Amino acid sequence: MSEDIRKVHVLTTIANYFGFDYDSLTRSFDDRALGNFLDDANCPLLSATRGHKKSVNLSNEIKVTEGAQCLVQFKLRPDVVTPENVHTNIFLSSMVDSPLDSLYYMIKSVYTPALRDSKPSASANQQIQTSLSELEQILRAVGKKLDGSSSIASIFHPKDEIYYWKANAQNTSNKSKDIQQAKYFLELFDPIKADFDKLENLTLIELVEVVDRTKDVYDELWKQVEHEEYSEQRMKNLLTITSNAFVQSIQKQLSNIDLWSDSKDSIKNREYLRTSATICEQWSLTVEQLTGTYWRNYNPHPWKGEPFKATYLLQFKRRLIEIIRIRSSYEQSIRFSSSANKENLSTKKVFLPFTSLNPFQIDSYADVQWHSAMNQFENLMTTTDREVAKQLRDHFQMIRSNPQQMLVDFKRYSDLTQRETIRKELASERELLLGQLESDIRTLTDEFNNLTNGRIGVGGKKSTTRGVNRTVIAGLLDTSRQIETKVNNIINDGEKILGDLSGYARVSSLAKQLKQDLINWRKDKFREWCQDTIRAIDDRSQELSLETSGRLMELDPRDGKLRVLYGDRLVTLLNEVRQLSSLGYDIPSKITKCVDTGKKFYQYGVELQAVAHFYNTIDTEMIPSQQSMMLDLAKNFERLVKDPKVSQRGGGGDSGGQITWDNPEQLTRYISTLRATADKLKTENLKLRRHHLTIHQIVCSLMNTDLLREPHKWQYQVQEIRKIMDTLTNEGYVAKNMKPWRAFWDRQLYKALELQYSMGLKALNENLPDIKIDLVFGETSVQYKLPSSLQAQSSIEAIKATYYHEMKRFLSIPLTFRGCSDTSSSGRHLIFQSIMSLHSDDIVACFYTSNELFSKLERGLDQFKEWTVLGQVNIEELVEKNLQDVEDWESNFRALKIRGQNAEKLPK
Repeated sequence: MSEDIRKVHVLTTIANYFGFDYDSLTRSFDDRALGNFLDDANCPLLSATRGHKKSVNLSNEIKVTEGAQCLVQFKLRPDVVTPENVHTNIFLSSMVDSPLDSLYYMIKSVYTPALRDSKPSASANQQIQTSLSELEQILRAVGKKLDGSSSIASIFHPKDEIYYWKANAQNTSNKSKDIQQAKYFLELFDPIKADFDKLENLTLIELVEVVDRTKDVYDELWKQVEHEEYSEQRMKNLLTITSNAFVQSIQKQLSNIDLWSDSKDSIKNREYLRTSATICEQWSLTVEQLTGTYWRNYNPHPWKGEPFKATYLLQFKRRLIEIIRIRSSYEQSIRFSSSANKENLSTKKVFLPFTSLNPFQIDSYADVQWHSAMNQFENLMTTTDREVAKQLRDHFQMIRSNPQQMLVDFKRYSDLTQRETIRKELASERELLLGQLESDIRTLTDEFNNLTNGRIGVGGKKSTTRGVNRTVIAGLLDTSRQIETKVNNIINDGEKILGDLSGYARVSSLAKQLKQDLINWRKDKFREWCQDTIRAIDDRSQELSLETSGRLMELDPRDGKLRVLYGDRLVTLLNEVRQLSSLGYDIPSKITKCVDTGKKFYQYGVELQAVAHFYNTIDTEMIPSQQSMMLDLAKNFERLVKDPKVSQRGGGGDSGGQITWDNPEQLTRYISTLRATADKLKTENLKLRRHHLTIHQIVCSLMNTDLLREPHKWQYQVQEIRKIMDTLTNEGYVAKNMKPWRAFWDRQLYKALELQYSMGLKALNENLPDIKIDLVFGETSVQYKLPSSLQAQSSIEAIKATYYHEMKRFLSIPLTFRGCSDTSSSGRHLIFQSIMSLHSDDIVACFYTSNELFSKLERGLDQFKEWTVLGQVNIEELVEKNLQDVEDWESNFRALKIRGQNAEKLPK
């Protein structure tokens, strides 16, 4: 009798599903449940549940227990199963945990994507998808308990985690604190919720930004202290599914690109690969830093397990790098190959082994196929590799005297030099490069030794910091990290290029030892800094510990400087802690407590430091001669500094106690009063300086103003100076306090007056105002006459009197010059009067010159005497006596005519 092919089909399906041999199920051949399913048209299904020791329990009902494997075969139509319809009427479905969960995953993973990709009528398809989405959400909400470890088992994507907290927040049966926690976590997830909803549709550039945002969100999630901690187990799962989600998104972006042809998109495709590898590197480094450094050192919620490694993502990154290396080495080989060989290097030929597989699949079976394709590719490239190696060897021979350039070119052609044939051909060149790397290691060791010569303490003796705001300790630690980065580059480059050389082990050992020394030195330096800082905090004689109940400021009796009792060292400590925390260091609680106190009053300290700096330097900003004018304001400011309680009087505050750091309200009011007083002092000082500058400009202009010719300008400008000073007096400045300033400008006016007086004396006789006189013939002689004189005649003495009067007006200017000082008391102008004594010789010389001038004036009359002779005799007697005949008259008339012409030539 032949076997029942229906039973063979059903049992074979069950055996394959559970991974059993068919023979182990032959005892179920006559199972009643199997017979009912095949022969009874009204029996709709057969349920197979895995039992112990490769046994299977068959039933015509679905009985699923949590954790049990179950396969359900059901009929599409209520018919008896026959050999003809056994392949068309029986459908399969596996069950997980519960029917609800099974339905949920079936809808989510099978039917929703299938309907999304199908093309029925648009309206019907949209309605079905909406209904399925609603059903999916309901099943997800009720199909699993939403607490404990079981909730993690059903979360396979970051958006599942977000939905988990959303469901918790909406579950009114939860405790109030659990609902509040869920709502808070939802708020933290909000910046990335939309990103993960559409993660598979994001571009690679957008994915880079999502990685950054995800890091920030997860960091806040872990470090939040408002609610119960986010468990380490849950975070591990979240990091795992996030890593996998990023890989899946990248895989979808890369799924449609052609890796193995030289299409027009080849360059763009390779850029996609590099960006994808960068995303993987960025995320893997992020999770290692978070779990290995930042969270491990976060005291409120430390990470206790091993640093998280995104295993699947790292495997995917390595595959991407291998693909990039294959493409890069191929293209470099093309450039080095001869024309004849290029015909054998077509992409269709050399990449043929890769065309039958999906290079982005990462699992044990796909890995076998990938490595097999890699070996075939290497074999196809063997001949080309020998030719490329020869050309590379010739190239390196030309630059072997420049090891640094050799290293650059080895890194440039690193994809080529990793091929076995090329590595062997370039053995001697790589040995030379190995020597250079060993030399670089020794140079870095010397740099490290130089770094260790410094000592970092509370004040810091030696600094290698860069940047104005970089603290000593942070600079030292950062410098050591820079050295370590160079060491890591040597290790990575050496491993890739020189790892197979016999001498590399020694160089690698030196590099790794230096790296470890750098790490240990940083630990020691940080520990030393912590110890020194804690000692300084405990030592009350240091400026590091802020006594919150102590005074704000004090005047140093040694130099009179105002000092804020918020030391500069405390400000430095704030910067040190901030910078060290950013470098990932765990700051001891005693230091953080001190820093927290310092931060609380930092702004107050900064404002008081600014006020103290103003007080300590205001004297350098004041003009010495004006300091007495600022005396009252300065005393008010100093009184406020010495007795802060003054600021509270009249302001409703308690004036009975000392203002201290721990009284923010009084402190704020006190600082406001201090600042207002300082601002007033500064404003008044600036005003006085402006007036001082204005007077300075006036006096400078007087230096160049002719005192003899422009006395009215002198009078006006001096009046302007006095007006400025009188205005300040009217504004309330005490006249007594203004005396030094007035005296200062009197001295400056003295210099200007003395200069112009001296210059005026030298040119006095030539530059006195013109005196107009008439030349007249009166009585019996020629004489000078002042036009204003009422007398018919005027002697030379009247002219002299007028002239000497003008001289006196100039010569007596120092006697009447008022200057800036108050004239209410006698003897006030002696400073200006002394100018005449100083120039007495010049004054006497002026009188000598004037005498000579008048002598010359008197001698000037002589030229007119012959013209006045006729006026001095009796003309009738003269005519009768000398004119006897006609010829006498004619000759005299001719002479008279000539004399008339000559008279016209006389000066008028």
